[in-house]
Amino acid sequence: MREAITQGEGKCQQQNNREQNYRNNAAVCPGITLTKITSYKPQELTKCYSLGDDGKPQAKTSANITEGLAEIVELANLGEFSKMLASLGYNQALCFGVLKQSPVKLLTKKRFEEKGRPAGYATRSKEMFSWPDGTGLMLLDYDPRPGHPAILREQLREQLHSAAPALSGAATVEWLSSSSMIYNSETQD
Repeated sequence: MREAITQGEGKCQQQNNREQNYRNNAAVCPGITLTKITSYKPQELTKCYSLGDDGKPQAKTSANITEGLAEIVELANLGEFSKMLASLGYNQALCFGVLKQSPVKLLTKKRFEEKGRPAGYATRSKEMFSWPDGTGLMLLDYDPRPGHPAILREQLREQLHSAAPALSGAATVEWLSSSSMIYNSETQD
């Protein structure tokens, strides 16, 4: 699973294979509650890759939501969570906190205040979100230190379980980030 980057006119052009690699090592996992965010402005909530003048991939991150929709989602298990991850569009993200009401339109704090804090609207701020009761998710992101090789998944898992033994029995989903497996389709680098 590699994402090819092609030269574009300042636009993000990715050939994205949505069949992501995941691992669900638990047969049963209690329900999961989270928030799905759909951004209207900007229309992409991801890293966009293009080739620089030097032929190397360059990333541009777009994650500052100014208008959107937030809705609480309840999932039965990690299998459903994995399917949700695979179904997300470039303008969608997940938040592990939940809102007091759902669905709501999202605005920046400034626009929310200018509109007089209207009902049915919220901001993406800690005042509007709380942790749900019950099962929660912990998101971990691994990047090798600069100048060091990446370690294998099994090694990362062993190090995590050594540091936090209680996690050794926890169910997991392993997922590639948007910057994984990026290569130049013309040079295969």
